[in-house]
Amino acid sequence: MDLPLVIALNMMAVSAVALMLALRYRHAGSIGWAVVHGLVLAVGGLALALAPAWVAYVVAAVFVPLVVLPLLLFQFAGVAQLNGHRVLAARLATAAHWLHPSSAARFQQRFAEATQN
Repeated sequence: MDLPLVIALNMMAVSAVALMLALRYRHAGSIGWAVVHGLVLAVGGLALALAPAWVAYVVAAVFVPLVVLPLLLFQFAGVAQLNGHRVLAARLATAAHWLHPSSAARFQQRFAEATQN
């Protein structure tokens, strides 16, 4: 097995585990995350069947903007909120909400906007 295939399979494995956890432990926003991880698995399966040479790039093109980037933005928004940068926290939460429109993301966005003054 070559490295791109291993990377793609690892991203798909992370999505599979996260999908199972989201379906097992339902919390605010778990349905949205389940849909995102299901999409990563579906796109990865199609890419394995149709374009195995490009599977790592295709899975990464779905995984990074829909899974990694919202999590990073949520984390940075929380850190900015704790450090007193409330306007920055509101902007980061808004950007995260655009990438992952769930009820938990909406709550964090509205909370950051309400506390920025």
